[in-house]
Amino acid sequence: MIIRTKTKIKIAHTAQCFVMSARSMLGRGPIAHCRRGGLNWRLDLREGIDFSVFLLGKFEPSVINAYRRLIAPGSTVIDIGANIGSHTLPLAAQVGASGRVVAVEPTLYAFERLVEHIALNPDIASHVTPIQMMLMGSPQAKLATAIESSWPLETPEGAHGEHAGVAKATTGAAVGTLNDLVANLSLDRVDVVKLDVDGYDVEVLRGAKDVLTEFRPIVFFEHSPYVIREKGYRAEELSEILQSAGYTFHDLLGRPLPNGGTELPDIETGAGINLLALPTPSRG
Repeated sequence: MIIRTKTKIKIAHTAQCFVMSARSMLGRGPIAHCRRGGLNWRLDLREGIDFSVFLLGKFEPSVINAYRRLIAPGSTVIDIGANIGSHTLPLAAQVGASGRVVAVEPTLYAFERLVEHIALNPDIASHVTPIQMMLMGSPQAKLATAIESSWPLETPEGAHGEHAGVAKATTGAAVGTLNDLVANLSLDRVDVVKLDVDGYDVEVLRGAKDVLTEFRPIVFFEHSPYVIREKGYRAEELSEILQSAGYTFHDLLGRPLPNGGTELPDIETGAGINLLALPTPSRG
C-alpha cells in the first residue's frame, strides 16, 4: 500500500508530540545532537526528514536497505536532491573511503545543513563533494527561485497543498546539467544516481542522457507523476528517457515491474513510491 505524503506527516506528527513532551520534561529542546546509523547528526525534530532519522535511525529505510544490497564499496554515487544529507551520509558510509559521493542540492537552507552534516562526520567528509546546484536540461535553463526542501511536521500556511512541503530559496545555486557536472569533475565512473527532485526529474534526465548511455548507472528515483505535472512536464517523459537509454523499472527488491519492467505504476495524487531503473545487461 502506498501512503500519501500528508498521511505520513500526520502519523509522524503524532509520534513527535510524545517525543517532544518527553524531551521537554528532560529540559531538552527540538534540536537533537545524536548518533544514528553510525553517523553524527544535528537534527531539528520539528522537521519530517530529521524526525525520521531520529526515531528510525534513517530516512526511507527501504531505500537505505537497498543501498546495502546494490551498492559496492568503491562506487561513485551522485545524490541529486541531497537535501540535508539523509541519504548522502549513508551512501558515503556504504561506498567507503575508496568510493565517492557527489551531493547536489539547490536550496540554501538544505545545502547549509548538508555541509554541516558532512563536517560532523570527518571519516566520510574526505570522499563527499557537496555542490549547490540545480541540475536541468540545459545550462541556460532558468533557476527556480524556490523549491520545496522542508517538510515541517506542523504544516504551516503556504505549504504545498498535497505533500505539505515548504519552498526554500535557491540563493547561491548554479544551474547545470548532469552531463556537464560529471565532465567538470572528471569522473571516470558513475555507478549510481539517486534522483529525488520533487517534480524536476524530467529536467534532470534531459541533461543526463550521455551519463546514462556511457556509464549505465543504477538509478534510484521517487515516482510521483503528479508533482512532475505540476512543474509543467509530461510525467511520461521520465519513462521515455530512461527506456530509450536502455533501462527497465523494478521495485527496491529488484523485481521487475509489469511487462518486463516497461510500465510504471499509477500513483494517486499526493503519493509517491521509490523505484529502481536498472540498465539492461547488453545494449546489443
